[in-house]
Amino acid sequence: MFAGARAYDVWREKQPLHYHLRKTFKESGFTVPGYVTKIDGAKGFVDFFGDHEAVLSFTVTAEDLDHFMTLSPELWKKPSDFQPTTSMSYVGGIEIPIGTFVIEEWLSSEYRCIYAVDRASRRVYFYRASS
Repeated sequence: MFAGARAYDVWREKQPLHYHLRKTFKESGFTVPGYVTKIDGAKGFVDFFGDHEAVLSFTVTAEDLDHFMTLSPELWKKPSDFQPTTSMSYVGGIEIPIGTFVIEEWLSSEYRCIYAVDRASRRVYFYRASS
């Protein structure tokens, strides 16, 4: 049983980066549409508690844009904080343009998320980290 679990862990770690980024986004309560083939980003090392830092971005179709602009009150404490930036900003080290809608929250005392959507380019950005 131990060998089977270890084999699964090795298989999972050898998956391409986009696999891990999709999974991180989904674990945070979101879904990357199946048609998205290019996901940019990075994933940090998993710590002792199984947490890791991750940043990702991808582009959606115009038809899906409104879906990504609507924040769920179940996932965000104050969805009304999702407002456009007035200056250049960063999401986990990725520069985002002025006018990009951004929200940042500490979802718990240890878990921080930044979510952003640039309507002009239809680009979605996400960053998560635990302290």
